[in-house]
Parts: sequence; C-alpha cells; structure tokens
Amino acid sequence: MSRFATGMPTFTFTNQGPAYDAFGDTTTGWTGYLLSVQADPGDAIQLLDLGTSSSSTNGFFGTLLQDWWPGKKIATPTPVGVSATDTNGSFDGTDTHLLVTSRVDMTAPFENSDLVHPVGAPPNDASDQWGTGDYLHGEFAIASANQLNVQPLAYLVVHNGTTGSFSLDVVERSGVSGHIQSSFGSPAALTVVPVSSGPPVGFGLQSTTATGTTFSPNGPKANAINIVSDGHGRYSPGFATGVDVITSPGGNGGNGFSFIGYVEISADPGSVGATQSIALELTNHGFPFESSGAQIQSIIDRINANSLGITASLMPASLASQYPDYNALLTVPTPSADEYFGWDFNYPTFFEVGLGDVAAGISVPEPASASALALFATAALARRNKRRRLPR
Repeated sequence: MSRFATGMPTFTFTNQGPAYDAFGDTTTGWTGYLLSVQADPGDAIQLLDLGTSSSSTNGFFGTLLQDWWPGKKIATPTPVGVSATDTNGSFDGTDTHLLVTSRVDMTAPFENSDLVHPVGAPPNDASDQWGTGDYLHGEFAIASANQLNVQPLAYLVVHNGTTGSFSLDVVERSGVSGHIQSSFGSPAALTVVPVSSGPPVGFGLQSTTATGTTFSPNGPKANAINIVSDGHGRYSPGFATGVDVITSPGGNGGNGFSFIGYVEISADPGSVGATQSIALELTNHGFPFESSGAQIQSIIDRINANSLGITASLMPASLASQYPDYNALLTVPTPSADEYFGWDFNYPTFFEVGLGDVAAGISVPEPASASALALFATAALARRNKRRRLPR
C-alpha cells in the first residue's frame, strides 16, 4: 500500500493483483488498484471533485479496463460499482468504477470506453462488453450518514506496463480541503514511440556509435538501425550489435547484458504501413537464453503482460535465418518511419534478463535468393567479432 498527499486529506492506493471477478472472469496483463481518501483524525470526507467534463484535469486517468453492459444499439457505461467493496474478486472486479454509492451528484460520474475488446480481457458475452477507457470523472457530495474517515473511492483496472494518474479536490466535513495528485502502476517493459515525440521517458541512455554500439548498415541515418529498401518493394533489416556496452551512470549496464536503454530505428518511408518486426537477443550476463523452452517462454509472457502496442513471441523458424542467433521477436503493427525502441528489464518485473543485440525489419521473411544469402552473410559478419564474457 502506498500513501500520497500534497496536504490534508491524504490518498492511499493498494495493488490488489491481477484483476478478476466473482463470476470466474480473469484478466491477463491487467492489475486492480483500490484507491481511498483519508480525512484528518476525527473528521470525514464530504465532497470530491474528480472533474466535470471529459477535458477536465481532475479525475482518474490511464489505460483503464471497462466492462459495460451490452445493448441492442449501444452499451451502457458502468462508472459506479454495486458497493464500497466492489473491488478485485467481487461483482465488477474486471471493471474500472467509483465505489461511492451514497452520493449527491453535482456532476454524475461518467467514463469512456472504445468498446474494442482488449488483449487480456475475458471474452465478451451477453452481460459483458469489455473495452479500454482513459478517464473517470464526476463531482459529488457524500450523504452525511455515509461519510467516513477513510472513504473507498475507486477501483481501477490498469494495464500492466502503464502508469495511471489521479488529480482531485477533496473537502472534509470540518471544511478542511486539499488538492491531491499522483501516479501509480508499473512502467512498460518495452516501448516504441515516434522520434517526433522525443526520447522515451525513463529508459536510460540511447545506444549510439559513441557508446560502443555497431550499426549494420550504418546509414542512411547515423546511430540508428536502418531498414533499407532495394528499390523493388523489398526491405533489408538493420542490426545493432552491442547495445549493452554503456557503463556510465544511468546507462545500460554493460557486459553483454543491458537492463535499460533505447535505440533509434529508421525505416524507409515506403515500409510504413507494413507490420514491423524487432528481433532481440535476450541474455543472462551476456549468455543468450535458449531459443525455446520454459525459461524463454516465461520471459516472453512477462514482456507481453507488461507492454502495450508490442506483441512478443519466440523467434519463428521462418525468420531464424534473417535474424541469426536472436531468440525473441516483437511485432509492431503500426510503426513510424523513425521511432525509438526502449527496453527496461530491471527488477522486480524481470530478474537476470538483459539485452545484447537488436535488429529490425519487415515481418515477412525474404524469399530464398542471392539477396537473402547476402543478407545472412552480412548479419553473420556484423556479429562475428562479438565477444562473450563470463558472468560477473
């Protein structure tokens, strides 16, 4: 349990683990959080302002799982639970909602959902239509007979690998008031963001030639993995060898074993719109994990549970020659021409997992041809001199 405040009252949130409900519906990659407001000793929570419009800066925000009631024409939102204890394992344990049922509304609670079934949610049925929302708002007083010193306020189901946030104004029965804001959740294990958005926040330092990374090919863009067109609709992947060599403070870790960092991927503009693949060499102190088996599959499952917009899998046999010695493949369905790929394999999400090399290309393997053989030779040459070190 964590507690935050910028004044009185205070705010607490509790990680309740993987989200599930009382009907056997279980999520994968989603975590339930209980959020409560606490008044000063001897006082009680009377009024809460969580924002009165969809553009309000007050409210709960994040990648939020929503379970709405299906309808013949439209689905019905569920912004309020059935009770103050409607949290993980209860009636609406797979839905984001407020927990205050005895209210006097100035602005009735409201939320949004794209109604697109998200990965990791239970299957839709006659009573449930899951989707993803990004806000929960409302402004209300609590009926005097139901005012509490510690008021359960909201149950939020947040996607793993993302961070939720809250901002709200609170008034106690005595008239004491305060504004509270903070964030919660877990950082993404892997991320892909457009270069135009700036470097990914919280992912350490960039791997470049200056830090010891070797790029093949090393153009047309310097310090980037280049996906290059042959002018006939085919694209050769690019490789970054030694993303692990940074040893400065905040760097990647070194010794064939990068815990955290990011690298630029620059693709020929003609490839935009095609699904992109990013190949990883996952290692333990510079020694690659076996490309199959329970150990590497466990790492893949953890990546998928803690990342958004990326799907990880074992390296398929059809791409093994295109990405020799790599043991994991990421699929990026909507890549940009220039993007940053960031990784964070730090504890506690991962233990003794690091990154040695990265490659990127289109997901469809090239046909067997002289160009494919040349590509294999280039990749092998780029990796030939990589030095494996004994574990520390």
